[in-house]
Amino acid sequence: MHKDNHALWKALNSFVHPLSILAILLLLINDHWLRYAYPSWLTGKLGDFTWLLFAPFILAILLSFIVPHTIKQRSTLIGELSIIAIGVWFATAKTIPTMHGLTKDVLALIVGYRGTLRMDITDLLTLPALLISWHIWRTASTSSVNLKPLAYIAFGLAILGTLASDDEGYYYTAIETICERQDGTLITQYQTGYANYQTYISDDAGATWDYTFQLYTDVPLSETDAYETFRCSDRYDTTAIHPIDDSIQYRWVRDAYVEKSADGGATWQLLHDLPHLDQDVREYGSQYPYDDYGSLEADYRPSPVSGIVHSETGTLILAMSTEGVMRFRDGSVYYTRVGMFYIDDLQATQFLQEALGVQYFLLPTLWFLIMVTVVSLVHAQLLLTRLWLCLGWLNWVFLVINAHLVFSLWEDIHMLWGIVALGSLVFIAIPMVIWVAYHLLSSYQPVAGRFVKIISITALLASLAYAFPLLLWTQGTVPRYYMTAIFSLLLVACVLASCYAHFRSQLPERYVIEKRKAKPKHE
Repeated sequence: MHKDNHALWKALNSFVHPLSILAILLLLINDHWLRYAYPSWLTGKLGDFTWLLFAPFILAILLSFIVPHTIKQRSTLIGELSIIAIGVWFATAKTIPTMHGLTKDVLALIVGYRGTLRMDITDLLTLPALLISWHIWRTASTSSVNLKPLAYIAFGLAILGTLASDDEGYYYTAIETICERQDGTLITQYQTGYANYQTYISDDAGATWDYTFQLYTDVPLSETDAYETFRCSDRYDTTAIHPIDDSIQYRWVRDAYVEKSADGGATWQLLHDLPHLDQDVREYGSQYPYDDYGSLEADYRPSPVSGIVHSETGTLILAMSTEGVMRFRDGSVYYTRVGMFYIDDLQATQFLQEALGVQYFLLPTLWFLIMVTVVSLVHAQLLLTRLWLCLGWLNWVFLVINAHLVFSLWEDIHMLWGIVALGSLVFIAIPMVIWVAYHLLSSYQPVAGRFVKIISITALLASLAYAFPLLLWTQGTVPRYYMTAIFSLLLVACVLASCYAHFRSQLPERYVIEKRKAKPKHE
């Protein structure tokens, strides 16, 4: 970073402003807990308000590298452009359908998830947060940030707080359509093989579903003689109308929310904020990578895939792909299991243990790497030793980002990850630990306590930084593992940089002596 880039330092100083830090923490608490545990008008507005407060600083960082340095009053211009651009984008994304769709498409392109952004003109009430942003920008210093890693951590947490269609070419399907027969019973079906179908019937408006081996086990519903008498949902629709009272209508945005209208679509009321049903943590926790080829599972479709209103009871029944069926009845929401498909409990101990199983190897590896790095800073002078250490870190980063390959149903893929992990253990981890233990006992025994202190504190803080995004992922508030892994790595890097800056002067004397001996050679 160039020291003359005053706009960049102004943006970073704005990030570490107490109000910005408070806004980032509130957004994390709101969007990763309150919005799910206590959904209300307040939690929706609080999320928008806190995000608007620090979002201009993210844009300002980007503009500080783009806007030419020859422009007069460059810092002021970048601040104004950032605040105005965020305000205009937010207002249009909340009120104009084209901009709303474009925003969700861009988000899906970047993080693989379309998000839960809703068009709601009342959200414009949160725009005054930009006035606070302008106040912070005006008062922020243009000098370099003394605690630079703090700014980077704030940036990472800010992005974390801010946080598709599937291919049809598969033989294994989930709950995608629901049909109502003339007698009022409901029927659905999913495919478990090339010519094998599982059919389920409900005679209580979708409350329970019973498997029937007498109907349509070798033919899809759409090819049966009775299909013309069925009233079925269409997986390409995003609306459902009451078959008797057409003034009652429902509509939904997949993986986002469901709304209801009681006046024929003139006005709409939020019925339910959908959780992130396509969380890959559920997929990873429920799959068994060593199953044979015949146990392939269905791909997830953004849900609700389709929906139908039961003619007798007026119950809205939504087909939720691998999550089974969701029903709306008398203002309440119910999830119902259909065969092998149901919504997993993200708080189940056994479920989380399976989803996080790989981390039990990766987290201790981080501790060993920190230990070796600290000792290497003092002792290692050979280039090959440092290259060896760099190889260990690069290998660990690769394993973290690709840890989800362990859950692949294709044996060659998860075996490849296992081979890389085993190679790291045999050729890097174990030899490095032996190397460290030897030098601690032979050369640094008198100052071993100082080493232990530095290593312990650094390892603890780095572990917390590594585990925090993973914790959010297991609770369903971060949609994709690879994004979680990237955030974990960024936060770990910030913590390591902070600890190095703090503990560098406390390293054992040999580090200082070597530096002093090197000076006369350059004189």
